[in-house]
Amino acid sequence: MQTNADKSKFFHARAYPRRMFLIHFDCLLSRGWFRMYLSVFTTTHIIDWDSHSLFKVYWLRYNLEKLSERKSHAIIRKRNSAFRVDISSFCLPRRAEEVLYRKYFLSCGLDTHDCISDAMSYGSNRDSFFHTMAVRVWDRDKLVAMGIFDIGGLFGCLPFAFLRPRLQESIPRQVPYAAHSRLVETE
Repeated sequence: MQTNADKSKFFHARAYPRRMFLIHFDCLLSRGWFRMYLSVFTTTHIIDWDSHSLFKVYWLRYNLEKLSERKSHAIIRKRNSAFRVDISSFCLPRRAEEVLYRKYFLSCGLDTHDCISDAMSYGSNRDSFFHTMAVRVWDRDKLVAMGIFDIGGLFGCLPFAFLRPRLQESIPRQVPYAAHSRLVETE
């Protein structure tokens, strides 16, 4: 795999592999590399051009097998017991997923891609070698949240997630951000 430094001053390094075995993806993840579109990247700092500031990047990693059960986890599970969750392979986004994606990002005021497919592949016409999965959260028959993640042989990473804007407002502020991620609404 060939690595090239990106001239944007955002990436420390970026690689554009044509294929990758799961063990290689695991190795990159363990060293602070993550997926962006159909490439992988790592960085140590981000530049805010408006304020001319340099910020150190901290990558958060959790060994899920070593997480200890806390009272707050039980509270979160109880509050969310009415939701149904499914996990499956992710290929092409469904209409409800695209609607949820757009509503979430419009509610946040973030500048992003027009659709999930563009966010995942950045308009590339080549096939992805990533093993991409989706976790979907349903309130009865209504999609209220979705996360898209890539898995290797042992490790995984979540490129992005989104939720129904009203659901986001109901997340208790005392719950750590990493505990709920970000999810979106279809109507």
